[in-house]
Amino acid sequence: MKNPLNVPQRETAGSSSYEKFDYQYHYALYWLLEKSLENKNIAVFIEYHNDVLLVEDLDIHHSKFYFAQIKANDKHLTLHQITTKGENGTQSILNKLCPTKDLRELFPRIKSIELVSANGFNFITQKSHFRKLGKEQKIKIKESLQIEIKNIKFLSRLYFTPSKLSIQNIDSILIGELDKLIDRHYPNIYRMSNRIYDTLINDLRKKGKRREIYEEWEDALKQKALSFNDVSSVINRFIFVDDDVKDKALKLFGKIKPNDLDAIEEMDYEDAIEKYSIENIHTNKVSSEIKNNILKEEIFSSITNNNFDFESIRKYAKIIENKLSIREYHHLIVAGIIYEYIKYRRAKTSKL
Repeated sequence: MKNPLNVPQRETAGSSSYEKFDYQYHYALYWLLEKSLENKNIAVFIEYHNDVLLVEDLDIHHSKFYFAQIKANDKHLTLHQITTKGENGTQSILNKLCPTKDLRELFPRIKSIELVSANGFNFITQKSHFRKLGKEQKIKIKESLQIEIKNIKFLSRLYFTPSKLSIQNIDSILIGELDKLIDRHYPNIYRMSNRIYDTLINDLRKKGKRREIYEEWEDALKQKALSFNDVSSVINRFIFVDDDVKDKALKLFGKIKPNDLDAIEEMDYEDAIEKYSIENIHTNKVSSEIKNNILKEEIFSSITNNNFDFESIRKYAKIIENKLSIREYHHLIVAGIIYEYIKYRRAKTSKL
């Protein structure tokens, strides 16, 4: 299906510091986890028409959209700050918040447009719709608007949201939220929530940097968004730590490793097998390339069932490295080949 968000985006100047810029990635993950309590068929986009865009119901025919601009401010935001133009006459915070006219066909499905402040506002104490503001505040906001769509369409969806996510210790807070989420579904199971957090936040950072054009909705979801299904995939891969494929991969590595392999490098390969098992997101290009080649059985042009030797694996890993231009992942690619080879052999045997 065509991507309804595939329209020109407003230019943004970027954040003044890494910490403030990174806050919106953490807020996106926090918002996704919070919303998942009500609906798990959701995803968040980063740096796509706004700082964060949350989508409910991923079937594009029924999707609902929630826009949010995130301010990692050190003090309360004032009405003057959000309605005043920036330096050199740039748009005010409030005017930047409004979606452009190119998204006008999407407006019936835009449920909210939120200005989120890490340290709240000086004119409200809790999340408030525009209509709940005082008379003078409403007038000031209306007079400051210079937007491309009708004021009523914007103001009827406008919310001011004091963030529940503190700037301080945001990593610890999100690890705690993930831990609570896992505990609701898998009580009393051992987990390393910090590893899950690292995987998810790094995936968001990677997707936030992408600036490609996505004409198809499915491509936009896969390449630019993090869905709750993605979160569940990472959690599920992690909590089943009794992964017998991983255990067999470690045993196979122990049997085929060269006798003269350096002890430190041996540990690097073992760690890579652990990492591949736990942290691999299903859209990871390394695993996708390995799986595709195994399915095509191209991998056996270099590695045969009867001669699964370490040097052949390393040579094939080099081919993948060169194809993907990622030479820093050699250990992970070797680990992935061993891991996926065992899964492939198991699947093939079960069909006999």
